[in-house]
Amino acid sequence: MPPHEKSRSQGLIDKASQAVQDESLGKERYQQLAGDLHQALHMIASAACQQTGAAGGSAGAGQGPQPGRTEDEDVVDAEFKEH
Repeated sequence: MPPHEKSRSQGLIDKASQAVQDESLGKERYQQLAGDLHQALHMIASAACQQTGAAGGSAGAGQGPQPGRTEDEDVVDAEFKEH
């Protein structure tokens, strides 16, 4: 993650922490902070996905069928209870 995004995210976290302590703030300010934090979280997640993709490819890439299974085998997921 770029250093400026990390700094911005930390600043938003600090502002949100202060806002929780300040009971005089209106609903609009909380909503604005929540939106800003959501946007920052999206940016962090995007950067993490890009790093993961560059480091090792996508998860599960290159995995063929598992031994003992065929690709068109129907799989049923169910719970079993013994009486």
